[in-house]
Amino acid sequence: MIDTETLAQQLVLALRGARSQRALSRRLQYTTNVVYLWESGRRYPTAATFFWLLHRTGHDLDQALSAFLPEEPLPAPLWKPEGAAALLRHLQGRIPATALAEALGVSRHALGRWLRGDSEPRLPQLLAFLEASSTRLLDFLAALTDPAALPEAAPHWERLQAARALTREQPWAPAVLLATELAAYRALSAHSDAWLARRLGLPEETVRTCVQLLAEAGQLRRQGPRWERVEVQAVDTRVPGRPADLKRWWTGVARERLGEAEGTASFTVCCVSQADFEAIQEAQRDHYRALRSRIAASAPGERVVLLNLQTLALDVPERA
Repeated sequence: MIDTETLAQQLVLALRGARSQRALSRRLQYTTNVVYLWESGRRYPTAATFFWLLHRTGHDLDQALSAFLPEEPLPAPLWKPEGAAALLRHLQGRIPATALAEALGVSRHALGRWLRGDSEPRLPQLLAFLEASSTRLLDFLAALTDPAALPEAAPHWERLQAARALTREQPWAPAVLLATELAAYRALSAHSDAWLARRLGLPEETVRTCVQLLAEAGQLRRQGPRWERVEVQAVDTRVPGRPADLKRWWTGVARERLGEAEGTASFTVCCVSQADFEAIQEAQRDHYRALRSRIAASAPGERVVLLNLQTLALDVPERA
């Protein structure tokens, strides 16, 4: 797990760049050397103050938060407390407050004050909020600086990049990786490619290849007679700039397994207004975030599941 307090100190240092601490403090309109306090971990900026820091150091907030910001503009700039609170509410979506508060290690009362704008999370808590609500903290960092230059984030970024490269090479690898967390697999006396192949409905050779690639990428390690996952926390393998490739692939898997695999599938073809089409998409994104939160907290591991949600416009509007 990432220590967000240490990460916050390293992030402020990276964003300061060649400026002195005092020079950046003055640029942020402070009369004291507050940047020293942030980098030493004696204090941390609030969420709004951190966004002010990004703004004053020339960072494009829309780009950095492109995966998180709503299509509609926030009611205030992010460096205003009301703007930061609006972002937090958007990030929460439909994730239950109890689950989110538990993931963040705060009370529901404290979380509620953040969401209402009555108080603000400090930078370490903001970073934890981004990860708990979206699992995309590392991509947020990458939009600001090189995560490999942040010692606290570097090993996690390296594993994420390796996982993404592996997923491009062999899309079944994440499913095989997750299958090694199944309680039934852990109950085996020894690893068996054949057992995993039967469980996932795959050719044994595919499983063998995935295990080899996962081990080479450092995602699996040998633990006694079986393999175990190196990092238990969820890894977001979405590839920025190429999201459609894996979506098409997994949609194909859903099409092949539909009617045979245990699960739930439904569809409707409908005619709606443009405003409702956009509202439906936002509701789906909220629903997906809530499901990911539940998945992250689910135990024990008993099933490997494909969650596949789509809302697509079938018509092509005429161009003026």
